[in-house]
Amino acid sequence: MSTTRKTRSFREIRTERLANPEVAAAYLSATQKNSPENFLSALKQVAQARKMATVARDSGVQRETLYRSFSEQGNPTWGTLVSVLSAVGVGVDFVPLMHKSNSITIPPTSLPVPTPSQVVRDLQETALIGSTDQHEKGYGSLQGGGNQWFNQGALA
Repeated sequence: MSTTRKTRSFREIRTERLANPEVAAAYLSATQKNSPENFLSALKQVAQARKMATVARDSGVQRETLYRSFSEQGNPTWGTLVSVLSAVGVGVDFVPLMHKSNSITIPPTSLPVPTPSQVVRDLQETALIGSTDQHEKGYGSLQGGGNQWFNQGALA
């Protein structure tokens, strides 16, 4: 008894997978990072995986406009891009660019960012570090409690 296995084309498999918003987001991110000149083509493939007519309806952009926008000569507006991305279940996320000389990442916070002198002052107030004269005398204050940056969690 012989079993035959149905094969599928790469395009069919890719289209099926790109219909998943998580896969689409990873695909678009990788394309933008590694081959930005192909981003519109990649977005077109994602839109086709989600059915172009459905994407047009959900984004509020005419289907013909989508095809024109994603052509080689396409130049979609920001509004079109955001609408289409939203229609395919993908959002835009902006992250700071890290330079080679900048090795630390500051996590996003809605709290104010203290200046270095404020951090030193607050640390001195909570005896995590003392002033020069406190160290020379061999003691630091364990009182203070006015450390607004640590209490608010900005440096946690």
